[in-house]
Amino acid sequence: MKKKALLFSVLFVLICTQAFCEEKTDFLGPMTAKMKRGVINTFTGWAEFPIQIWKGYDEGFRGNRKDKFRGILFGIVDGVSHSVGRTASGLSDMLGYWAAEPESDAGVGVSLDGEYAWEKGEPYDGFDPDFTQAVIRPSVNKLFRGSGNLIFGFMELPNQITKGIKDKAPDRGVLKGLWFWASREVSGISDLLSAPFPNPHDNVGFKFDEEWPWEAFGEE
Repeated sequence: MKKKALLFSVLFVLICTQAFCEEKTDFLGPMTAKMKRGVINTFTGWAEFPIQIWKGYDEGFRGNRKDKFRGILFGIVDGVSHSVGRTASGLSDMLGYWAAEPESDAGVGVSLDGEYAWEKGEPYDGFDPDFTQAVIRPSVNKLFRGSGNLIFGFMELPNQITKGIKDKAPDRGVLKGLWFWASREVSGISDLLSAPFPNPHDNVGFKFDEEWPWEAFGEE
């Protein structure tokens, strides 16, 4: 089953590359970057646990270096959530390297500190301005985006076919529609399963044309 899935994904990439070569689209670059980050995060996600505890001890609670005790306690909580979040995002990137993804994760989900576990990055303050605004709302936004992509992802097919007809390339429209539809499903499932956990602050793969699958309808 795994060999068939791998063969399918490679074949799919080759077909898409051939289909979009006329557009001179940077197709393989984003996929390669996504695969690379996915592999690294999948196998180093565990490192977030000791690293976050160390950060809690070193930086204290919310930057108060004298408050080591609460810094360590929240470091343990962050260590668990960041380990799960980084590993989950890594698996999603690695297995779904071929899938397109949203342009940005701004306001969607809690951000990991850095692109990779060993980077100090910019620690996310879960209490700025308060827990509801900093953690609950982004997590709900992630659930909402995941549900929207999972339920309405099929709309990419007529959307892209219409674009293809306008560009006098209906075959490319069909292929891109199927690709984006499958990608919406992958993105939706990933968001729903990982909603409570941190995710990378940006996306490195090939991007969707619009934020939502229905947005292109009615455009001139």
